[in-house]
Amino acid sequence: MVCQAGSFKGAAEELHITQAAVSQQIRQLEDWLGFQLFDRTHRQIQLNSTGKELLPFVQHGFEQLAEGLQRISGVPAPNVLRLSVLPSFASAWLLPRVPEFQDQYPDINLQIDMDRAQAFTTRSGNDLGIRYGLAEYPGMHTEWLSYDSVLLVCHPLLYQDDSEDVWDWLRHQYLLAGQDPMDYRWDDFLTENGQDPAQYRRRLHVSDTWALTEMALAGQGVALVRRSICSDALEKGQLIRPLELTHDSHFGYLLVAPEHHFRWPKVQAFQTWITQAIQQTAWYRADHP
Repeated sequence: MVCQAGSFKGAAEELHITQAAVSQQIRQLEDWLGFQLFDRTHRQIQLNSTGKELLPFVQHGFEQLAEGLQRISGVPAPNVLRLSVLPSFASAWLLPRVPEFQDQYPDINLQIDMDRAQAFTTRSGNDLGIRYGLAEYPGMHTEWLSYDSVLLVCHPLLYQDDSEDVWDWLRHQYLLAGQDPMDYRWDDFLTENGQDPAQYRRRLHVSDTWALTEMALAGQGVALVRRSICSDALEKGQLIRPLELTHDSHFGYLLVAPEHHFRWPKVQAFQTWITQAIQQTAWYRADHP
């Protein structure tokens, strides 16, 4: 708690105890361990190198304890489903469809935690995660939802002259792409289509995929975007595809959580709903490229 709050005062307010009590507990812990965990100054407190090295083991221990308590006490908050989701997928696809889930399962209160982390933990009280990537989560159970594809998209007003050579036109546009290691790269896209990447210099890399899509929606460039993120905008005519080229990704969406979470009725209900909802989309792909 002190690490999260950044001070004894902040931790005391979170725990509803006095600052002196927090300070004393930390001091007793350090005395028992035989070494200091924090560097203290007049204005702030922060973990020292020893504390930073110990922190992930402490966090893991609390996660294991929480999981054990959940297993012996049954389903925690059976009518509340806390879902950890990537912000891009939540904004572009999930949030507009939450009313559909609530109509089908009115007794389940869905709570969305937007989280950019590729890893998934239950430390924040999350019951289930939606992640993009591969099913490589040691100690966790995963359920595959769909592979994805990458498309070239832009605002309709940005590309109006069908007679113009698309590649010449692209050389004068801002080329927008994500920064995540799983994002498709412009160099790869251009090379695979017989183009010299050195001729396409006007590029902008954006860390958030949804922000990238919003820039394309605002007419600020041509974007390489996952079809799952831009599909609704394409259907509404808010974006167009200047080139009908598709890159089938090796990555996709999956559900991830401790295995016993998938036996909880609230998780099973959400899994049933989202599996069916994704299979009805234009971007659903069951096959590996």
